[in-house]
Amino acid sequence: MRWTKEPSFPYDVRIYEAPQDLSPLVLAKNIYNQSFDKTGLGEESGHLKFKNTVQAIILDLIDRGYIAYSQENGVDTLRRISKVGLADYEFDFLEMLFDDRIEITDRERFS
Repeated sequence: MRWTKEPSFPYDVRIYEAPQDLSPLVLAKNIYNQSFDKTGLGEESGHLKFKNTVQAIILDLIDRGYIAYSQENGVDTLRRISKVGLADYEFDFLEMLFDDRIEITDRERFS
């Protein structure tokens, strides 16, 4: 009879969480099966809402240094900083968001 020791796993590790270095677009595609092809600007069905996805992507790109956020006189402004190092889908998202502009206000998004 052969005896094998059961593997031990650390108790402080959450194996059900997605890796922290994945972008919101990758998570939306692989966990929720959502993409910009399937999600419309006004669509509010399903577990993942379009506006929440857009907010997560913008915050991720700000955090990674591709977009700068500022607020002056009650107007929120986003400014493109760099395109170097972006994945193709992130570049496409920024093209859609900024529409060939360098800076946009909250009222100009997707207009």
